[in-house]
Amino acid sequence: MRKKLLDFIALRKNAANHLEKELGYAVKTILGYERHWKQLQEFMYENKIPLYNQKVGNAFLKSYFLIASDYSKQTSIIAIRILTKYQNNTLEHTRKLPDKYPLTFDGPIGTIISSFIFYLASKGRSRSTLHSHQRVLFDFNKYCKTKEINNVDKIDIAFLLTYINQMHCPFKSNMTIAITAIRGFIKFLYEEGYHTRDISRKIPKVKHVSRPKISSVYSKKEMKILLESIDRTTSQGKRNYLIIMLASRYGLRASDICNLKFENIDWEKNIITIVQHKTLNELSLPLLSDVGNAIIDYVKYGRKKSGEKKFILLLARPPYGKFTNSNTVTHIVQRAIIKVGLRTKNRKFGPHSLRHSLGFEMLQNATSINVITQIYGHSSQESSRYYLRIDLKSMLPCTLSVPQISKEFYYQRGGIFYE
Repeated sequence: MRKKLLDFIALRKNAANHLEKELGYAVKTILGYERHWKQLQEFMYENKIPLYNQKVGNAFLKSYFLIASDYSKQTSIIAIRILTKYQNNTLEHTRKLPDKYPLTFDGPIGTIISSFIFYLASKGRSRSTLHSHQRVLFDFNKYCKTKEINNVDKIDIAFLLTYINQMHCPFKSNMTIAITAIRGFIKFLYEEGYHTRDISRKIPKVKHVSRPKISSVYSKKEMKILLESIDRTTSQGKRNYLIIMLASRYGLRASDICNLKFENIDWEKNIITIVQHKTLNELSLPLLSDVGNAIIDYVKYGRKKSGEKKFILLLARPPYGKFTNSNTVTHIVQRAIIKVGLRTKNRKFGPHSLRHSLGFEMLQNATSINVITQIYGHSSQESSRYYLRIDLKSMLPCTLSVPQISKEFYYQRGGIFYE
């Protein structure tokens, strides 16, 4: 019986790894599924069921539904369905950006819009940006056809303002996105010679300022607990320790850690130089001794033999290739934080939270904003000032005392205040 349950434990573990490595599921989502799989395992043990199949899963759900909440029921159904599909080799990654309608651009204007979208893609715009521009310009092309506008030379500022005024945007952010897409398309018409004048400047701007949430940070003590919790006797532990060191000591983004190459390290000058994946700006940082030792420890004693000679960090499984994307780095950090038991409620717990934690520590040590800007690789100090909001210690001297109000104020009569 116990031997058969070991097979089920292996099934659980392999399914979780498949969700993370192959399908890119978030660690928190996988942990939720694993809680239900563990309950399923206990159900099998109590009922002396040696092997798992779909019928066993259905029997578990039937008994589980007697005590579970509606939310837990829904999650449990998904967890059992995923485990069964994985066992039957039918689990596929089906998540994608939703299409509200087929985004096909027909007609003369639609053809030019397609060229504009292709132009944006060639400039490296993100998938979500391309998708939002497609949705906005799909509606715009549809409106042009209803007004019998078949050529772009008939699109003037009066037509554009009329269209913008009739747009239905429930949120101000939606209007900002829509106008940005339309302005970009109209400017594209001028740059490509479809219009003789750039009328995009006459389209009114809609400024949308969203207040960012307070950054999630971890204290110096918590960071020490996190680093000391990693088992550095294994090759995987040496790699994970290096990843967390790069995130916590330098505040590197997950994408930059993922793409770190041997050529980025100058051992003679003790400098790490990278081109940031997000900004494409060059960033040079001093090679700290503890980071350098972590790199040497991993490369000499932890890095598996592989055909990959360019990138430093490798996957822990054969054929030991480079990380496919930055999600791998994110999941490694998340798993380490959850495993050591640091509080994650109302706090993010990925590599970016370690980046914020570094900024918080530097501010606590009265590091100048100019130095913080250089370490983060920001193009301006304005981006770094975002982190000043978490420095309550430095903001405390700026607070104003509230003057006391005499008792006579509450008992006085007459005056505008009491009318």
